[in-house]
This record gives sequence, C-alpha cells and structure tokens, in this order.
Amino acid sequence: MSATSPGFLPSFSVPEIDPPVKNATCCSTSWGFTYADQILGDFMASIPNVFHTINFNTTPDWKWGTDTPYTYPEDVNTID
Repeated sequence: MSATSPGFLPSFSVPEIDPPVKNATCCSTSWGFTYADQILGDFMASIPNVFHTINFNTTPDWKWGTDTPYTYPEDVNTID
C-alpha cells in the first residue's frame, strides 16, 4: 500500500471518524464523504456503464471501546 492510498489518510477512508453525539436535546453524527467523494467520483466516471460497489471496511476507533482514544491529523493531507 502506498503512502498516498486512502488507507493512510483517515478522513478519506473512515466516513464517520468521530463518534455520534447524543444528549437530551439532539443527536448528531460526523458522517462526511467530502474527501472520499473526490476520489470515488473520478473512479466512477472513468469506468461508466457498470455497477460499482463501494466498501468502507475501515471501522472507526471509537466503535471498539478502547481505553485510549485514537487521535488523527486535523490536516487531511497529513499521512497518519
């Protein structure tokens, strides 16, 4: 895997990188496909008229209940 592949860039490969926030007045999520859409749009346009299946197989750290929260670079261009 190259250092420029989405696997090394958390904001590209994990669409819900932060956990949902739920309290008495609201519930919000951090789903964001902004960065992944840039890559996927180019890919889908380059291979038209076929069925594409997209699979985000990297789960966010917060789903695993770890003792130490994972931190990731705020700059989406920084390699993790």
